[in-house]
Amino acid sequence: SQDPAAAVAPGVPPDPTSVPPGRFEVRVRFTAGVEYVKLITRDGRIVGAMIVGDSDLGDTIENLMWSGTNIDALGFDVLNPEIDLEDFFD
Repeated sequence: SQDPAAAVAPGVPPDPTSVPPGRFEVRVRFTAGVEYVKLITRDGRIVGAMIVGDSDLGDTIENLMWSGTNIDALGFDVLNPEIDLEDFFD
C-alpha cells in the first residue's frame, strides 16, 4: 500500500523534506541598485527563490517552481537578463 504522506495533490509541490537529497545549486542574478534574484535548484528544478527589487521574474519563477520544470533542460539560462522569460512562460 502507498504511504499517504507520499501522495501529493495536483498543483501542490511536494514537501521538500520527503524528497531524497539530490544535486543542489544556487544561482544568482544581481543588478546593482535594481534587483537581486537567487534560485535554489535540486536536480535542475527550482525548490526555492528570493527576488528583491524591481524584477519581472516573480510570476514566471513561481510557475516554473510549481510545475516542477527542469530548467537545466530548457537549453538557456533562466537568469540571463537578455532573455525575456515571458516569451516562453506565462
